[in-house]
Amino acid sequence: MTEKSRNLFYKFVGGVTVATLVAIGLWWLNSLDDEEEFSDFIQNADNDSNINFNENHTKIKIVISGKNIILNSSNPKEIDDKQIATLFALSDNFDIYIVIQVKDENEQNEIFNSISKHEIFKTGILNINKVLFCSTAPGKGHIARHIEPYIFIDDNVETIENFSKFIPRTICITESDPISLKDKNNVEIVNSLEKCSLMKFKIN
Repeated sequence: MTEKSRNLFYKFVGGVTVATLVAIGLWWLNSLDDEEEFSDFIQNADNDSNINFNENHTKIKIVISGKNIILNSSNPKEIDDKQIATLFALSDNFDIYIVIQVKDENEQNEIFNSISKHEIFKTGILNINKVLFCSTAPGKGHIARHIEPYIFIDDNVETIENFSKFIPRTICITESDPISLKDKNNVEIVNSLEKCSLMKFKIN
């Protein structure tokens, strides 16, 4: 190889290396932006907890919206006593995550401190570290997408409509009969959690 050819080769290799480094750098920055954007949605009142959303599970992962489904509608700082038996039954077959929409950090702390004292968490039937909080209705859907459950349960028709395309199965808890969900094959519509088809589900 002549001196001129050698110089051209080094310039080519150097150019490829720089281009590769730039591409890697841009990818890394973009991944940070995505992670920071998503971090706005997920909050857990127990800052010391470390949840691995992708760990192996023997049970099927489900995400349930807290307000108007699990929490008492007249006092959202407490679990609805009518749902205790339902949650016990679901916990046999499902790995349950609960996501609660709150208006601010004070409400988040009040709800967390109240429900964490409930026997269903103290006995380990449900995991208090799998109770998550967000500030918007779409935030519930974003959290569900990140956890990657098989089933997402919510009472907000628009949230179910927007996120049913990303989650294999969704259940909308509503007293209404939403037309926008009628043609979606992966959406179940019921008026209460205890009436959903999951109550008949058994893992062999």
